[in-house]
Amino acid sequence: MKNNKYVYYTIGFIVIIMVWLIGSAMVNDNFILPSINQTFLRLIKLFGETKTYISVFNTVVILLIILIVSFVISISLALISFKSIQFKQVITPSLSLLKIVPLPALIILLLTHQSRGAVSIILTTFLVIPLMYDILYAHIVSINQDILDELKLLTSFNRSVLFSVYIPLIGVGIITAFLQTFGLGLKMKVMTEFVSNAPNTIGYELSFAGASYAMDLVFAWSVILIVIVVLVDVGIHFVLRKIQTNR
Repeated sequence: MKNNKYVYYTIGFIVIIMVWLIGSAMVNDNFILPSINQTFLRLIKLFGETKTYISVFNTVVILLIILIVSFVISISLALISFKSIQFKQVITPSLSLLKIVPLPALIILLLTHQSRGAVSIILTTFLVIPLMYDILYAHIVSINQDILDELKLLTSFNRSVLFSVYIPLIGVGIITAFLQTFGLGLKMKVMTEFVSNAPNTIGYELSFAGASYAMDLVFAWSVILIVIVVLVDVGIHFVLRKIQTNR
């Protein structure tokens, strides 16, 4: 069964390549749809440039820092909400507002007060925190109540209880939160980097490629982004399977 899954993944990947090959052959215009060969040559050139690694670092590593900070904030809010329904009712409108507020309005507002680099960080954080909060809160409230009742008889809530009881019990939820927010966070960060022209980032490089009509460069950076997401996705799923196996 497990082997069949990888066979289907491989078939899906081959289908994408075939569609690309057929599409580029039908269009027959590298300006509109670059060929795989041209994109691959551009990739090789990108890997030979120092600024490529600087851009990837500034986008991906900063995103990871955003996810870690957002996790600390989200789990704190989720735990307090679990302990106090009044607190949950107070913060719910604010978190809902972060989900529905128009992105262009936020970008314009922030660009008038913040640096171009800070805009993508702030907006990505605004996206990640509500999503992480919902996932973590849902897993916290699903903890077996008998365990919590027995825990109350033994000790009060403290840091030791948090790390030895709550965190292990919602381990799957934590991994799921990172899994779901990384892809969305990366999309948001690159898009806001693109719009705000944040220097030395993937979004800035895509903006430059678009302005110069270098579609092979656009596709090359898109391939890099896809590879990053796939590698992180595979890594997180591996950790998730390990946790589920050890249970």
